Amino acid sequence: MEGASLFEQVSQFVSKETAYPLRDISLETSLTHDIRLAGDDADDFFIAFAEKFNVDPDSLRYIDFVMHFGHEGEFMWSGCVVASGILITLLVGSAFGLSFWLSGPLALPIICLCFYLITKMMSAKRNDGDDITVADLVRAAEMGQWPPPPVTGRELTPEERKRAVLRWKSLQQKLIRAKDRESQ
Repeated sequence: MEGASLFEQVSQFVSKETAYPLRDISLETSLTHDIRLAGDDADDFFIAFAEKFNVDPDSLRYIDFVMHFGHEGEFMWSGCVVASGILITLLVGSAFGLSFWLSGPLALPIICLCFYLITKMMSAKRNDGDDITVADLVRAAEMGQWPPPPVTGRELTPEERKRAVLRWKSLQQKLIRAKDRESQ
């Protein structure tokens, strides 16, 4: 990677760590909504990022991992909704005496409706101003630390503070384990 720009180095790292196609990575690529990074995978990603680009691991405490990355498997529940829609359609079809082969095509509009509603809910949750993008990673690699959040004047609620402390402690433990593995 000698001679490659910092953006190219970060893009190659993101592609390698997430298996996201390198050709699709731009400065605006969102780690959450485009790459679908979530939960513990985000923790592991940022630990590796801090090591690779010499970013101060203590500065990662500024990232609200739960807000940005949610919990692992958050995107997978949509399959349960679709499966429930199919099952309901098949049950209703059989209640009216329709065979499996006739009620199956009736399930298609319900499946489409489920996907539409799920997509609508996911896009409603998306807040582009709060997304962590590849540009943020490049900026952190340049600075050698994750930038602190802007002061908004809003105090954290006790629940938000507790969640942030627990997440930070979990991330610190992972960092310690990673350093222990390195030293062995």
